[in-house]
Amino acid sequence: MNELSRQDAGNLTDQTSKIISRALFSAGPRRLILCIARDILGQWSLGSRIRQKIAKPFNGLISRSLKNESPQNNATLSCDLGDLLTNYARNINAAHQKNPVCHAEERTGSITDLIGHTDFGELKELVEGSEACLLKTLESINNAIWPYPAKIGCLVGILLSIGNTSIKGLSEIIRPLLQNLGPDLTADILLSILRELSGEETAKLTNSISELIRRLHTGSALLAKGDKSLFEFYLLDFLNDFLAAIDPEILTKSRIALAEDKETIASSLANVLSQNPQTLLFSMKSYAALKNPGIRSVSHKIAFYDDLDDEFAEAANSGISDIDTQKMADITNSLLSIINRMHTVRPELFGGLLKDFADSIDTSALKDTCEWLIPEVSDALTPVVTELLPPLILGLCELIGSTDIDHTDEMEEALQALRSMLAANWSES
Repeated sequence: MNELSRQDAGNLTDQTSKIISRALFSAGPRRLILCIARDILGQWSLGSRIRQKIAKPFNGLISRSLKNESPQNNATLSCDLGDLLTNYARNINAAHQKNPVCHAEERTGSITDLIGHTDFGELKELVEGSEACLLKTLESINNAIWPYPAKIGCLVGILLSIGNTSIKGLSEIIRPLLQNLGPDLTADILLSILRELSGEETAKLTNSISELIRRLHTGSALLAKGDKSLFEFYLLDFLNDFLAAIDPEILTKSRIALAEDKETIASSLANVLSQNPQTLLFSMKSYAALKNPGIRSVSHKIAFYDDLDDEFAEAANSGISDIDTQKMADITNSLLSIINRMHTVRPELFGGLLKDFADSIDTSALKDTCEWLIPEVSDALTPVVTELLPPLILGLCELIGSTDIDHTDEMEEALQALRSMLAANWSES
């Protein structure tokens, strides 16, 4: 360490000692020290007249000191603390300018010694062996506090007060930004975080996390047990233990309760909005402004895909061609099988649900809607339908006339009905 560093270190030591001494002799700590000294003298002199005579003048001095406390100059202590922090930062900055890793180099040996002389097996055993003791301690706390519900209420109240204070504190932190800064300066200050954020280092972190996930997956496959990867093997063990211990009835009831609570939230929000409709009205007036950015973002993405020309087409073909269509068909087959079994067990289920739904529809309102909606849709889609119907009809005719289709009795009956309908319409026209 050079002479300048020693001098700076000495100044920091002097300032630190000054702050500690002033803190110790401030009103609170000074009174605490004097009271401790008085109690120690009282215990020491207890039962001995000689010791009492010796302690008497000291007790008088302590009593007078407690009565004649001078007010603490907190400003001086705060100034000293600010100077200490400034000088400490200045000293570190000067050292970093000469050698950016100076403190790391000094601590390398200490860190190595610390790691080398620490038995992590003992630490692991300490943590594992503390489980029973910790749980017993928590049990003792519960047994001591739960007989007094009022104390639990006070604890909950403390948590609520902390939460409310935190919300008010956050609001107080944001308030000066709204009152003292314009939009341009606010944006400049807050967006400087994004400006100074290193994209390269963020990418390196992303690469490291991605490589970690890849290695985890590869290692799990390499350590497979039978036809199951290590991850699947451990996950199955965990889920088996979990589902064996779970109470399905309570779990289902809790899910029902959460669903009903969700309904309560929606109902409460609707009631509040009905009393304060301006919130909803402002949102509806700005509906297009809320949705247009999302539409434009999709448009930009699709336009980017279109600009790639054949490159995107080749990549899309390569990606789509590997889709497991067999599994997709298996999903469809399974769903159809489930629906058929449900119908077999209770044939009236689907029909009854549809009938209940249809009976609840306001047919008068439906008729009014169809009377204006269908003509308007037909008129608006005429240019599209004009281009769409010819290839659609031709494709349908080609499909019906294909020799690859088995012409079963049902197919012949359906084709005959189609011919009859077309012939009847043609003769009428």
